Amino acid sequence: TRMRFLVTGASGMTGNRLVEFLAERHGGGSIVAMTSPHPTPQERGRNNTLARLGVRQVRADLLDPASLKEDWPDFDVVFHLAAELRVELTDASDGAPIRANDTGTANLIAALGARLRGKLFVYTSSIAVVDQPQLGSAAVTEVSPCRPRTLYGRTKLRGERIVAEQADKLGFRFMVFRLGTVYGPNCRTKHIFDRFVRWVEAGALSARVDWPGKLSLVYVDDVVDVLLDALARPELESETFFLANPEDVTVGQMAQAISRLLGKDRAFIKIP
Repeated sequence: TRMRFLVTGASGMTGNRLVEFLAERHGGGSIVAMTSPHPTPQERGRNNTLARLGVRQVRADLLDPASLKEDWPDFDVVFHLAAELRVELTDASDGAPIRANDTGTANLIAALGARLRGKLFVYTSSIAVVDQPQLGSAAVTEVSPCRPRTLYGRTKLRGERIVAEQADKLGFRFMVFRLGTVYGPNCRTKHIFDRFVRWVEAGALSARVDWPGKLSLVYVDDVVDVLLDALARPELESETFFLANPEDVTVGQMAQAISRLLGKDRAFIKIP
C-alpha cells in the first residue's frame, strides 16, 4: 500500500524539498501540502513547484483554527515543518506570528484529532531550544539542559512538549528533530546566508570581521535524507535528536567562504 503524507510548511525551503523527494518516491498524489494563505513571492514560486508535482495544496493558517477545519484526507505520516523562523521577534502575545510554533502546533494537532491515532508525527524543532550561553561553551547534546534565550527557542521548545503530551493523549507516534541552521538553494530572504551574501557584495564591515561565534549548519538535502530514512526506523520514535553537520564552523569562516565564492577576497579583522 502506498504511504500517504501530510506536510506542513511545504512553501518553505526545507518543506518544499521534502515534498520533491516524497513525490519522487511515492508520487505527488500521495501528498497533501499545507501552505500559507498569504504567500510571499518566494513562497508562490515554491507553490508552483508543488502544483507541477501534482501535490494537493491546502491553504491554512496555524493560528486560525477555523482555517484548519479541512476535510483532511487520510494519511500515514505528518511532517510538521511549518514554523515562524524570525528569531528577532519579541511579541509573545496570543496570535502573534511567533506563536505559530507552539499555539499553532497545538491547533494543528487539535484539528487532526482522532485521525492521528496510530500515525507518525515528525516534528522539526531547533537547536535554539538549548542555546549556548557564551562563547567557548561545550558542544550541546540531546541531554544538554534546555535554556532557550530567544522567544523563538522558547516557542519551539513548547512545541516539542505539546507534541509529546498530545501523542500520549491521542495515541500517535512521534519523533523530534532539532535542526541546525539549514542552508541550500533559494533560502529565504534575511536568512543568515542571504544577509552575509548581501553584506559581502556591498563591502560591509560586518562581513569582514572574523566572528568567533560558532554555527551548527546542515544542508537542506541532508535534512530531507534523515527525515525520510526515519520512516523506516521505529526505534527513533518517542525520541529527540539534533540534526546538524559535524563540522565546527565559525561565523567568520562562513563569511570568508562566501567572500571567496563571490570573488571578493578581503583581509578579515580579527577580534582580540
